[in-house]
Amino acid sequence: MKNRDIIFIFVLGVLVGALSFGVLNVFGHYEAIFSLSAIEWSAVATAGATIGLAILTFLYVRLTGRVLSSQTDPYITITVASAPHGPYLLQLLIQNAGRGLARDIRFEIYWHESVEKSEITDASAKFMENLKEGPIRDGIPALASGETRRVNLNIFPEVKRALDGRKITAICRFRSNQRDMPAVESVLEVDSFAHTSVADSPLLKVANELEKIGKLIGVLATGSKKLKIDVETMPDNESSDKK
Repeated sequence: MKNRDIIFIFVLGVLVGALSFGVLNVFGHYEAIFSLSAIEWSAVATAGATIGLAILTFLYVRLTGRVLSSQTDPYITITVASAPHGPYLLQLLIQNAGRGLARDIRFEIYWHESVEKSEITDASAKFMENLKEGPIRDGIPALASGETRRVNLNIFPEVKRALDGRKITAICRFRSNQRDMPAVESVLEVDSFAHTSVADSPLLKVANELEKIGKLIGVLATGSKKLKIDVETMPDNESSDKK
């Protein structure tokens, strides 16, 4: 609850107490309420209506304040997106989707609650360690409305191989005009990029073929697999002509 809400409730409580004290002072005690005249009942009704109007005014002011602040408050989102200059590269996109200036932006990154510790591989642990570098670790001093930060992850197959269906929870905390804004929680995943232009890149196919060639060269270099070469001789053209 905000300070101005507490002050308003305090003032409203004082007003209700003062009206109650005034009514009891006029009529002497509680039993006298049941023997009130029409004019006295009218005074009580007026006091009740005043209290009700004060409560409604408080609710209206608070609701209006929230609506107006929501139109000027910042809102930080963190998602996985394809890079604009290299659509086959995945990036961590941090963006201020609100209309106000966000300050003192901090992040918390950890595995989603659906991920068991036994499921985390060395590749997954290394990916998470690299993910916590840069602005995720150091934070961002300020982001204006529409401003972004992009953190390179890797090409889709490498990120997918590292996560292997696992999800990551990202929590963003920030301030606006000396106020702590509600934390924004996001779920990071890459499976939704499957069968899209990010996953069907011709460059990725070339990279996969080069990876296979590299593995084959490695096998041949270690001598763990024999190289078989078939040599075929070409027919002697001169002998064929003489025959």
